[in-house]
Amino acid sequence: MILPRGFFSLIPLNQQAGSGNPPPPPTGWSKEARIALPAQSAQLSTFDLWFDETATELKQTSAGGALTSATAQDVRFEQLSNGQALAWDLVYYDSASGRLVAAIRPPSVPANGRYDIRMLAGKSGATEQDMAGTWAGYTGVWFGANGTNREGTAARNLTVSGVTADSTDPWIGVYGGDGDRMYLASGSFLNGLSEIAVELYFQAAATGGDQRIIDCGADNTGNREQGLMIRHDAVGYYGGAPQCIKVSLHVNDGSTTWSVHYESAPNVHTTAWRHLLFEWKSGQLPKLYLDGKLDAPSWVGRMPASGTNNPQPNTTVT
Repeated sequence: MILPRGFFSLIPLNQQAGSGNPPPPPTGWSKEARIALPAQSAQLSTFDLWFDETATELKQTSAGGALTSATAQDVRFEQLSNGQALAWDLVYYDSASGRLVAAIRPPSVPANGRYDIRMLAGKSGATEQDMAGTWAGYTGVWFGANGTNREGTAARNLTVSGVTADSTDPWIGVYGGDGDRMYLASGSFLNGLSEIAVELYFQAAATGGDQRIIDCGADNTGNREQGLMIRHDAVGYYGGAPQCIKVSLHVNDGSTTWSVHYESAPNVHTTAWRHLLFEWKSGQLPKLYLDGKLDAPSWVGRMPASGTNNPQPNTTVT
């Protein structure tokens, strides 16, 4: 979930009006803000909030702000109702401008109920960041040109080739051409899983042509030979849809390694920021969501991961 920018302001603690009877904040904090998540139609669990905000109070004290830490350690997110600290991971911080980008891990949020978070800032000596707790339960988490797996397992780091950091948002990776790539050396850690979900937030610089987003293993263009691959395709090989998104995932049913293959609806390759969620479960056809909407595939099915190309549309792998 992505929080809208400019949705809050930090104010002195003794000026906070608020509502209800939340517990008093821990001593030593100088500023606070309240973040209200609107009611959701279904319970939310194992998710993170994307926080991107610039505020004078988030600057370091030397720049006229409230933070004493050059790495924003003295920022705390907590559940407003009981003061329970929430794990959060620092993605980017500019101590001079006061821009803070973070991922926040709330507990399960019940359906049809508002959930309030209190943000506290400015306590000397505080160490509130918790990267491991923020990404607990994830298999891998990566940001842009930095291939480090934030979940913590170094063997799942991405290898970065040719991808550079964006000048404005340095956690975003910029691909200069189709030869640039960010890839997993091996996808063996996926072995034995009966389901997988891959989530991406990305933007294409231009439309047209085949453009890789993420892939796995040796650098080759044979789609069936990729353990995991997500890319833009000028024209889908099997469904024929122009400007589609293609996903390929290797799955073994105990005797054969199959390439579960998905080609999206046509004309989804744009230059806008897109949110992508790919889901595969044993015995089911994969699904693709773009910007929260279920995609209607132009082709979906399976084929042997190597050897004779024998595509089998609308066929699952168990």
